[in-house]
Amino acid sequence: AIVWNLQTGETQDQCSFYGRDRHWEPVNSVDISPDGTRLLTASDDGTTIVWAFEIGKACEPQLILPQHWDGYVSSAMFSADGRRAVTAMGEEAMGYRGPRGDVSAQSWEGILGFVMVWDFESKTLRILPETDPKNFAEFSMAGNRILTRSVSGVMVWNIDNGTVLELNGTTGAMSFSP
Repeated sequence: AIVWNLQTGETQDQCSFYGRDRHWEPVNSVDISPDGTRLLTASDDGTTIVWAFEIGKACEPQLILPQHWDGYVSSAMFSADGRRAVTAMGEEAMGYRGPRGDVSAQSWEGILGFVMVWDFESKTLRILPETDPKNFAEFSMAGNRILTRSVSGVMVWNIDNGTVLELNGTTGAMSFSP
């Protein structure tokens, strides 16, 4: 990842997300914590990593958020207060392997999707109900709702009371208003 100075356009810093105790597959999303001291990355290797971040110093993994299945993480975002993170993920592409272990057929549409809410202070994990593969999740500014996008549409999850609102239509980009 490259950090640019937006006033000069010059490269200010770079972070390497690949290697030992790091990602080994492409990174799909990067988010910066509200206080600017941490990065959050999501990868095709199924991992989400919290990184210590300071201009001029090497980015170091602080915490690897464990995933409990073989799949990809398409997005990861901090809450507005930086105390939680939400990840959107899907099951690994399904492959049919031959007798030598080679992939003979493959489907890039996974079967299940998950949205996970990580609370860094209480060290708890909350998994929202299974649906189709998710490719985006974002906290509202108040932190009590999560907006998700998948192949079948858009949903708003109220994480305080568990209700879900399905929105009509599809979208390529979306966001909560402040």
